[in-house]
Amino acid sequence: MKRIKRRDIYKFASEIILDKEMDIKQKVITEERIVDYSESLKPEDISVVSYYLNYGNKDRNPVENVNFYNSYSSRTSIKHIVPFHIDINQTSLILPVMFQERYVRVFAKHPDKV
Repeated sequence: MKRIKRRDIYKFASEIILDKEMDIKQKVITEERIVDYSESLKPEDISVVSYYLNYGNKDRNPVENVNFYNSYSSRTSIKHIVPFHIDINQTSLILPVMFQERYVRVFAKHPDKV
């Protein structure tokens, strides 16, 4: 907490977005694996942070959880309104194919070494 108050935070070094195939192959990306590609760095010089960014349903389409309703006339009772889901073939063609991304960020604990 003291380092945050002093604004002595780790410096951002690099970021990569892993696609689904890379995510499956590269399950664990550690400081040791990153340091293997450098001659001067040690695992204690960097910090690796991995996180997922999605729409709240992991890799599923969020529209699948939305109920849609037909507009109804004043004669129709609210009890008779039935929600329905939209089929993927009825949606827009600009709908994304992937709904989750995995980011891997590398931070330098000692910026002078990076």
